[in-house]
Amino acid sequence: MNNPELVRIEPDKMTVDLVRQIMYYPSMEEKLPLLVGLLRQYEARRTMIFVTHQACGRAAGKHTQG
Repeated sequence: MNNPELVRIEPDKMTVDLVRQIMYYPSMEEKLPLLVGLLRQYEARRTMIFVTHQACGRAAGKHTQG
């Protein structure tokens, strides 16, 4: 306790290297079909979707489940 040492552990691979980011600029009516299409195309099993309105989240969930 009198001689503390700093220990750092560096990961073998940064998580950010495993994340793929793409930006789309859909119109309002294209947003939900684009989202559903992308999730189906990439066979997304575990996905986080951030929405600004609760109704948007419910609509996305309804179209992507099952």
